[in-house]
Amino acid sequence: MRSGSRKGTHRGRKPGKRSEPENPEGFTHEVDQRLYRRIWNVVDQIPHGRVATYGQVADFCGIPGHARLVGYALHNLPRGTQVPWHRVINARGQISLSDLNGMYEEQMRLLKREGVRFVKDVVDFHKYGWLAWPSGGERRKR
Repeated sequence: MRSGSRKGTHRGRKPGKRSEPENPEGFTHEVDQRLYRRIWNVVDQIPHGRVATYGQVADFCGIPGHARLVGYALHNLPRGTQVPWHRVINARGQISLSDLNGMYEEQMRLLKREGVRFVKDVVDFHKYGWLAWPSGGERRKR
């Protein structure tokens, strides 16, 4: 794995700028590609004006506890993708990307354009969440 901050996983690039996916979880390349496609398919189902968390996407992909892998998959989207990567935020309701490379503002701009509102940089999951959220936390499949 390359060094650098993983908080802003896009490191100055928009999704799709890499030809070979990173393999942060140690999966084989074939498994990695299948997981990435599964993640992209779930993210592609998030409706306009709604958000989901990295953990929620991981749960729906059948890989609970692998929220970070969802971030890597979104970082490795192919060029020209229409997958709505910007609809995935962290479990605190915030954008996880660093603003050093402009991706924080880009994600916020795209979400606001879809009608998602932020209060002190936080999204209300009960109003904008993709699925129903129980009080006090995000939905988890067990």
